[in-house]
Amino acid sequence: MITVTSLVHPTMIAKIRQGLKYAALGQGHMMGGHGNRVYIANAKGHNIMRLNWLGKGKFVVYGGAGWGQIEVTDIVKEAIQRGCSANRVAPRKLRCDMPEKPSTQAKAFVAGNPSLQARLLKLATLAGISLSLTACQNHGAYTAIVNTLSGILC
Repeated sequence: MITVTSLVHPTMIAKIRQGLKYAALGQGHMMGGHGNRVYIANAKGHNIMRLNWLGKGKFVVYGGAGWGQIEVTDIVKEAIQRGCSANRVAPRKLRCDMPEKPSTQAKAFVAGNPSLQARLLKLATLAGISLSLTACQNHGAYTAIVNTLSGILC
């Protein structure tokens, strides 16, 4: 029997969300289904729910003793909402507490070191060129910046 309480475990919420993603993308085969249909399994690996993506943000979930006999969509929606509110974790504090603006000491250090100014200018120029060449794609920009920094620092 599927209840809200049995579905609010963080692992089950993650499985349901993953199932929604794959079903919406038409990749049901990633979770034992096909097309816009996925199967959600319990910890033992037994399929306990079938999720069908209907499109436009709508889905239907069947579960229980026989497929198609019991619709549990409302229970799943409530479990997702409860699971999201119950499992929220406070955002982590950054390890390096960087000030928002550079300190006057840092500004004085950069201003008093012309070779550092020139290197920083070259670094900024190379980063700008790299970003423009990768057409602002995140993975390309990341790779370009890492390669530029490793070339300068190593």
